[in-house]
Amino acid sequence: MPDGSITEHNPTEWGSIADYGAKYGLSDSTVRRMISAGELAARRFGRQIRIDLNQNGRPVTFLGGGAH
Repeated sequence: MPDGSITEHNPTEWGSIADYGAKYGLSDSTVRRMISAGELAARRFGRQIRIDLNQNGRPVTFLGGGAH
């Protein structure tokens, strides 16, 4: 980096709705509401919904297809 600054890199760690809820002390229904409201990014892998466990609820867009 030209200015000598250090940037933090958090690699993607995919987990389930239950995994995310357990990590941040949230219920499954709260996590699902956050996804529906666009407050939490999620991806659909087949029939499963996966969330990057390193994101902390910052506003982002739902990344997936079909009904959720």
